[in-house]
Amino acid sequence: AIPYNGMYIYVWQAIFWTHGLSVKSTTPANGTTNVDVTLQSVSVQFNHTIDQSTVSDSTFWVEDSHGNHVQGTASVNGDTITFTFSQTLSYGETYKVHITTGIKDTDGVGMAKDYWFQFSTKNEFLNVSSTEPQDGATEVPRDVIIKIHFNKAVDRTTVDNNIVLQYKNNGTPVDVTIGYSDSDKTVTLTPAKPLAWATTYVVAVKSGLQASDGAPFDADGILSNGAGGTFTFEFTVEHKPLMVVSTSLENGATGVAIDTTITVTFNHPVNTSAMPVDNTTVHLSANGEDVSINVTYDDATKTVTIEPQKPLDYETTYTLTISGALTDVYGKKLDGNGDYTPGDPFMLTFTTVEIPLNVTETNPEDGATNVTINTPVWIKFNKPVNGSTLEGRILVNTNAVEYNLSDDNLTVTLNINLSYETTYTIVIKKGISTPTGNELTKDFTFSFSTEKKPVVTGTIHGKVVDKDGNPISAITVNLVDPDDGHIIDTTTTDASGEYTFQNIPEGSYRVEFVKDGNTIGTADITLSGTEVEVPQQTLTLPSGGGGGQENNGEEENEGGGGGFLDQKVAGISMLYLIVIV
Repeated sequence: AIPYNGMYIYVWQAIFWTHGLSVKSTTPANGTTNVDVTLQSVSVQFNHTIDQSTVSDSTFWVEDSHGNHVQGTASVNGDTITFTFSQTLSYGETYKVHITTGIKDTDGVGMAKDYWFQFSTKNEFLNVSSTEPQDGATEVPRDVIIKIHFNKAVDRTTVDNNIVLQYKNNGTPVDVTIGYSDSDKTVTLTPAKPLAWATTYVVAVKSGLQASDGAPFDADGILSNGAGGTFTFEFTVEHKPLMVVSTSLENGATGVAIDTTITVTFNHPVNTSAMPVDNTTVHLSANGEDVSINVTYDDATKTVTIEPQKPLDYETTYTLTISGALTDVYGKKLDGNGDYTPGDPFMLTFTTVEIPLNVTETNPEDGATNVTINTPVWIKFNKPVNGSTLEGRILVNTNAVEYNLSDDNLTVTLNINLSYETTYTIVIKKGISTPTGNELTKDFTFSFSTEKKPVVTGTIHGKVVDKDGNPISAITVNLVDPDDGHIIDTTTTDASGEYTFQNIPEGSYRVEFVKDGNTIGTADITLSGTEVEVPQQTLTLPSGGGGGQENNGEEENEGGGGGFLDQKVAGISMLYLIVIV
């Protein structure tokens, strides 16, 4: 009642209460935790229908714990505002949804004050962010330290039993030392020994691994698939460097044939497009000088063949060198000394065979003629010989002979007496050898012929007497060949009954004594040396007609003419000699 002019006026007021705009519920609910980061949207339900025109990024938004707005779009459906995210939410993040009083219902009524609610996403799954080496890597060093980088810190207590290195072909685990660096969230695997050449290995990270915040391991990193599974990656260890696996000659070989061909085989094909296998990368040398060679390479057999262009020298040391710059098809340089460090040359030395045992000189020379019979016969070798191997191997006209070996074992002198006008063939049989076994590999033969027998001349002389021992002069004396009867020389006896044949060759002769065409005596003699005396011949002269001649006033012969005077009458003898002549 209101007093008015002594009166009371009664006023009735009708009040109609209208409810203001308010939030009925949110999705997710305020304070929700472990929300999946795959959450697509949040929504807010009001008690009234919302005026869509009042919804904007200044009246409705979502922000993270750092105050950063989350990208998305708000839409209205009756009494519900839905905010759809256009980005993926982050792990372990707290998000706050803000609604201001600027939001109105269709009657223009707003909230009495701003409203907000928040929720938190689950912690991030543990997963592998990268590996060293990468999956599928090849030519990985044998001493590699394997690194597995994670997206977040790892619970070290779960590492040892959940990370393993193993052979791909059989799953056999490899002994490793496992390390962990929390600062860079990396697990390291250090093999206890170098890994096998050209072998593929697998690293397995198992589902039992956990993050230090308890998050499980997510093998595939796909959020929608959830955690779990085994993550694997593999790699292949490097091939060995390019290396020599075999040669036709051993290093340091001796007794190598001078016509040898050398082959060298590699473990891998050579990349000839990067560097050729020829005489620019392959060298053969001796005494500091290169030897001319032909070089060929067969990719199928991985073999290089080295052929000298001419026979090598005897008893010479050679060095074969192949450049360390050669590379194989895997890009590995040559490891020439086998220390598994690429880039050094391959070297092989060898020594050629001894000079073969042979005859270097003979006396006489092969084919010599008119060799004097007192010439020594000897054979000289180029190397000292083993005397025991000479036995029975030196033949003269097919017959074994005695010999003497010089003190230096180089010269063999034959104990033979040469004959005149004879051809000798000396055969040195193969099989003779040096003390080191270096043999004469084929028979050596030489021939020579000796001089003709020299004509040795001498004197044949003698004396003719009668039965009384008196010299007979003017007797014809013929020197006759006893084989064919021809007269070689003729002379006559002198007043002393003596005769002489000079310069007569040695030989057998017949001496004939002739008077008036009648042979009145003969003597067979042999001239050997410079002189032979024919035994004194006592001859009886033939009788003849014409009366006898006196010898010192006395008749020597009686009867008819034609008788000879006694040789004691020198004057008559001379007269007779003149008559004969």
